[in-house]
Amino acid sequence: TGRRTRHVVPHATRILVRPRRRGADRVHRTGPGRPPHALSLDPLAPTGTGQGDGSALRAALGLVDLPLQQRRGRLQLDFGGGAGHLAIVRAPHAGKSAALRTLILGLARGPRPRDLQFGAIAPGGGGLPIPADLPHVSAVAGKSDRELVRQIVRRLRAELAERETRFSELGLDDMPAARRRRAAGASPDDGGLPDLFLVVDGWAQLRRDFLDLDLDIEELA
Repeated sequence: TGRRTRHVVPHATRILVRPRRRGADRVHRTGPGRPPHALSLDPLAPTGTGQGDGSALRAALGLVDLPLQQRRGRLQLDFGGGAGHLAIVRAPHAGKSAALRTLILGLARGPRPRDLQFGAIAPGGGGLPIPADLPHVSAVAGKSDRELVRQIVRRLRAELAERETRFSELGLDDMPAARRRRAAGASPDDGGLPDLFLVVDGWAQLRRDFLDLDLDIEELA
């Protein structure tokens, strides 16, 4: 007769699938009619610097997305060992100063100002990477503070030489040992020496403006 026979295929939302779990007696609907399982995207609980016994010096810089594990974790950096240095390399205006500020404030959350001190140099002329009113800050030098820049580096070099003598007198092998003594209640005079950080926001600019200073800073590292 020339008439076509229509075959109706049920929509995916009408297909019923019985789960494989033994003892389950419910029928689940699949397809666009059933929303997917919602993963929690709540922020991570705030954490400190993870000092523990005092030998560690850690701070969270951000979050790491782990899609295969369906979770997020902390991007945590540990400055407590011999490799306690960090270089942030990005294109201009890509967030390097913001990353430094996040790191500094994260490190300063737990320790007392007497246990952790920052000196900051920002020769690029942009925003300083560290709040000057933070109690953990010993000095902040901008582009026009040329003499203060040199004073910060000289003071750190003098402190490094003095600590070599103090470590020998107190029988300390390294900074983790000093941190453990500090965590036990020792004062700076008794070996509870503070951690010192030199923050440079604009290394290339500093090398151009202070031709002889980059080598001094590299010796500190």
